[in-house]
Amino acid sequence: MNLYHFTKVDVLQKIIDDHQFYAFHVKYSNDHQEFDNGYSKIYRELKKLPKLLSEQPSIKPEFQNVIQKIISEIPSKPYSTNFMQYSYFDSKRHKSSPEIYFVCFTKNKESLSQWEMYAKETGVSIEFDFEGYEFVDKSMPEKFSKYCKKNDIDSANLYRHSKNEKNYAEVRSFGNEIHKVEYGKDDVKKIVKKAVEDVLESLVNMKQKPANEINGIIKKCFENAPLIKGSEHEEEKEYRLIFRPKHLLLLDDKNKNYACHNTIHHLNLDGVLTPYMKIAWQPIDKTRPLPYPIKSVTIGPGWNQDIVYKSVIHYLNSNTSKIVKPECNNTVKEIVDKWFKNHKSFQSQYMTETGILVRKSKSSHIFK
Repeated sequence: MNLYHFTKVDVLQKIIDDHQFYAFHVKYSNDHQEFDNGYSKIYRELKKLPKLLSEQPSIKPEFQNVIQKIISEIPSKPYSTNFMQYSYFDSKRHKSSPEIYFVCFTKNKESLSQWEMYAKETGVSIEFDFEGYEFVDKSMPEKFSKYCKKNDIDSANLYRHSKNEKNYAEVRSFGNEIHKVEYGKDDVKKIVKKAVEDVLESLVNMKQKPANEINGIIKKCFENAPLIKGSEHEEEKEYRLIFRPKHLLLLDDKNKNYACHNTIHHLNLDGVLTPYMKIAWQPIDKTRPLPYPIKSVTIGPGWNQDIVYKSVIHYLNSNTSKIVKPECNNTVKEIVDKWFKNHKSFQSQYMTETGILVRKSKSSHIFK
């Protein structure tokens, strides 16, 4: 399934230069009110969890009390005032909303609502085919990345490494799949119900666990909040990659933390220091060569569409070696040669030497 990512030209350049996306914090996104709505729906369903647990004969009362306390400390609204006031590893952490970051895609190649947001000056739509690829958090400093486990579940679990590698503990991010956003009332109900059912199943199956791990399992259900939007947005046909940050905690000999390296960066967007994570794509099977995941770039119907179109072609042709791996050279050459045999006019579309097609949007609405 091919998906499209609408963004600005400077972000396109960063994506290709670094082979990664920026996943932005939901609270600083255009859809933060939709997230608040999804969060509230999941919160209301989560309040039913203690009753559901009481119906499970294997759950001991003391365990239920711990869960009840954790749920009572989760705010009814996301990112209340205390969200900026906690240390990641103190008791206030349990009273905060989970931090969630996402990257947005759509099935729409042309979307007037997206062009209105991005195409007034330098908007583009990037076509991706991620078959055979996985997504990884690349924000952790390289010298610490070897301590990060690949498949840890979420960012509330604390892991300690052996003393031979010094005392390290880590909190791992979530997310390696593109999830479909739901808009219909019945589909939204299914997401909300399944989110809490998954938490219930995890808690029933687990044996004795520390409170911070239980807290993480419970809060994991809120990762579904960005997948809930109102029916008025259904034409967006959106998909999202969802991540929670990981943190590497350095412990002294008495197991007290003395430094914390996290994966959060900040970017100045229109005067706002917006938090983001670096998310890269990489082949699942590293022994098998894969074609580059970017298939095409569509230039939005902005006032400077023609010069942006020419500049993107020039940029891609100048960076062929960065985009095309040596083992894929012959395949890409065949794609390019075939395209030029079948096309004679290049005013509205052009196949670059990278095998990435650049074209102008066919939208009739041109922004002035």
